[in-house]
Amino acid sequence: MDRLRDIRRTTVQLREQDSITFLAYIYPERFLLPENGTTEGLFRILQSKGHYKGATKGKWAQYPVVRHGQSQDSDRENKLAKFLNSVRAAVHSAYGISCFEWDAKSTTKPLDGAYAAGEPGIACYFRAPDGDSNHSWQQVVTFCEVKTPRANPKREKESFAEVASKASCLLGAQDGRHSVSCIRILGSSIYLTIFHRSGSISTCPFDINSSPLQFLHILMGISFSDYSNIGFDVSIRWDTLDKDSESDRDDSEHSNSELREPSCMDDPGITHSEEDSESEDPAEPSDDEDAAKSEERAGHWGPGGKWTKWLEIVDKHGKGCKISLRSILAISDSLLGPGTTVWEGEVDSSPVNERVVVKDTWIDPLRKYTEGMILHILEQHGIEGVPTLVSEQQVKTPHRDPEYSHIMVNQSTHFLLSALPRDSTFRLRVLSRLVSQPRGKLILGFSSLGELLVAFLDCIVTHKNALEVAGVLHRDVSPANLFLALARNRTDHSVHMSHLPDEAQERLCEKIRNLKWRGILGDWGYAVPVATSSAITSSDTTSDVDVSWSDAPPMSPIDADGSDPSVHYDDRVPARKIGSHDAPTLVPVSDLTANDDIVLLMGTDNPDDDPRKTIDLCPLYRTGTWPWMSAQLTMAGPGQPVVHDPLHDLESFFYVLVGICIYFDGPSKHKSENDLVECYDKFFDTSESSILKTIAIQSDLTWIPFIVKHIHPFFEPVIPLLTLLRAEIILPLATNEQGHFYRKTSCNHDIFIKHILTILSELRPEHWDDKPESDASRWTSSGITAARPESGPPTPPLLLVPPTAPKDHPPGCGIIRSDPGLPHQRSDQCLRRNRESGSDDLAPSSRSKRPRLEVEAN
Repeated sequence: MDRLRDIRRTTVQLREQDSITFLAYIYPERFLLPENGTTEGLFRILQSKGHYKGATKGKWAQYPVVRHGQSQDSDRENKLAKFLNSVRAAVHSAYGISCFEWDAKSTTKPLDGAYAAGEPGIACYFRAPDGDSNHSWQQVVTFCEVKTPRANPKREKESFAEVASKASCLLGAQDGRHSVSCIRILGSSIYLTIFHRSGSISTCPFDINSSPLQFLHILMGISFSDYSNIGFDVSIRWDTLDKDSESDRDDSEHSNSELREPSCMDDPGITHSEEDSESEDPAEPSDDEDAAKSEERAGHWGPGGKWTKWLEIVDKHGKGCKISLRSILAISDSLLGPGTTVWEGEVDSSPVNERVVVKDTWIDPLRKYTEGMILHILEQHGIEGVPTLVSEQQVKTPHRDPEYSHIMVNQSTHFLLSALPRDSTFRLRVLSRLVSQPRGKLILGFSSLGELLVAFLDCIVTHKNALEVAGVLHRDVSPANLFLALARNRTDHSVHMSHLPDEAQERLCEKIRNLKWRGILGDWGYAVPVATSSAITSSDTTSDVDVSWSDAPPMSPIDADGSDPSVHYDDRVPARKIGSHDAPTLVPVSDLTANDDIVLLMGTDNPDDDPRKTIDLCPLYRTGTWPWMSAQLTMAGPGQPVVHDPLHDLESFFYVLVGICIYFDGPSKHKSENDLVECYDKFFDTSESSILKTIAIQSDLTWIPFIVKHIHPFFEPVIPLLTLLRAEIILPLATNEQGHFYRKTSCNHDIFIKHILTILSELRPEHWDDKPESDASRWTSSGITAARPESGPPTPPLLLVPPTAPKDHPPGCGIIRSDPGLPHQRSDQCLRRNRESGSDDLAPSSRSKRPRLEVEAN
């Protein structure tokens, strides 16, 4: 599918009156201007001072003239920036309001960092440190896209595509930012466009000269807003400490009203490489680590002094605690979807400063089971190999009206939705914060073949136990959700080795027990109890009944044709009035207003207290990641309804193992770009529905030349395993004469586990070596020449101090990024696809479409 098309499907293009109403809602005049100030009154002041000539249909004095037919004016962006600043300065002079300044410097000087290819044109920037002339997407507040004078549908689409790409850059560069508001200027027309995780909203075009009130309203809203209104999460806070103070931050915290503005630093701060993080268990640092990091815990140095970035949670035991955010582990630049950001955090109140993983996600409130609920269910059933829940809660921020700022409100996209026409397409999302342990690394960071296969074994056994013991199906198997964590009292899987000789069992158990890293099956955000999802429904037999698809539930990410009136979906969410302490009631999504507060059950709450049916009952609600999704889920369409079952996940496990074997030439050694184009890209580098991988693997004509031929000798012992699993999982896939999918024979976890253990028992000692020789020729055999791929260091997460706004805003603009300083047009970014219906990452990006591969934790 066209990724931009998906964004357009959730784009709301407002009519003129709806645009005026929307501007009044998101940028109320009483928030922007002094008491009793109005946009009309401001316009009269500017008119009296000569900034606007003529009546209301006149013209701005400094608006740059662009002649009709002029295709490009190299200086136009500079002239427009000067014009916008002249209006901004006039407003400041009239009311004394400080605001962001517009600058066109990126038109002549590219931005620094990974997103440098997508220059913002005219933009507002946070202040950089004194003497620092560098600038990057981390410093961008907002931007203005300028097109040639001829405004037409084609130009409008081009403009939208460009701002979508740049908004994606901004979200990928600034953690804790959830939306982007920007300006588009086509000829003399101005649009306000807002990108949020639920879609995008664009006003109608207003002529800058003939609609001066609307132009002023848009410019003030963009330039004069505080951190919260430009899209930052103010529940993430900053403390700045005096540079001469050596006291710990616990003794030196300031209240929000007393915080000084932290400034950008020209040093990247503390860099955590993956090698460093592997030296000790993040949850239990050694004495040396504590000593080395005592200064870090006391604050980080920058030109503005010391600072710390932190948030507060209530853990599952009801205890409040503060978590300092140390580094970013993952960040999504998607414009549509969960928009997940993951940090490594440190619990301040714990005696050993235990490490945790903090995950912010925009979840679908129509889904009954949150990830925290699933983790709690798994913990109650003693399932090994899953993250441990510390806390899960909705993210609360102060009420947007300063008069009611003492009231905390759960963050939800329905506040924007309530200002739109009722027929608008805009997905409902609620911001969730999950805290878990341990901090791990992606399975892609394996150091030996034995470690990789045992990690796969761990994850499959976990998947089996979660299903059979706890009744939970994962439903989103991908390389981004399989992790390695330090081994702590893990099973040696001897219970599954009855088919092996006694001596082989003893030898293999010892090898497994000696491993430092073991597999963790993470990201249970789309998991559901089997009884709810009907996940055990078999799809192994043919069906001659043409089952019509029903209408998708309002927030389902998959469109469908046809309807089934016998199927009903619960499109209600629990909500209560803002500020009320009454028990929530179920409110239809279409009836939500700006006065409603969505209140979900989360974490250790009992899901039985929620009377709703989950939308996961819908056969249209496919979950997974497109490159790794099973063939049947990928083929789902009219006449092909499907319910996610365990075999779909086992098929995804197989695809992940194949993908790793053809992507890498050994630990931390990916193939060259040319080689990846031949073997990996065509099958697994996709952001859309495709069964090409299944066809290539299933066909005897293509299995050897397209797949096996590209497997490096390092993975040669895995080829028999892949061949066995291919016969069990892929070869039985078929369709009948009616085109309905079925399986000729079934597969299960035990078959998968048996085959892995057999291969593990046959590995040679060098396959367990976690320090493979750098010479790739060590792994050559059978006349196969090992490739020598280009390589580079793993991405070190960089923790930066926040940029500074030119006015006193609430804290919360701290920015952390993960930027390796490497070009993002290369294969350093692969194997990771965001989730939800096969693609969370829907934003057109200046980077290559192959996603990032760096070893990161979730």
